[in-house]
Amino acid sequence: NALCTWTVLEERVIHALACNPDYILLLIGTNDIRTTYKKEWAEETIRIWELPEQPTFEVYERNLTNIMAQLVHSKSNAQIGLCA
Repeated sequence: NALCTWTVLEERVIHALACNPDYILLLIGTNDIRTTYKKEWAEETIRIWELPEQPTFEVYERNLTNIMAQLVHSKSNAQIGLCA
């Protein structure tokens, strides 16, 4: 879906939790890391998704940590799987 972890963190986690799922499976990070290989890819991703900063390994780690914290500390009983 071409999303980066920032968009998942800011928009998608809350929508997923609102569905009261039994399971949540995250497969994220590829698009963040992709932007580290070519400047043009980074610029395009930032422009299209209106990201506040360029994705880097550190940004990915921070966002993933915050996504997991939101999920774990929510009132959801969903089982969480992570493929990163």
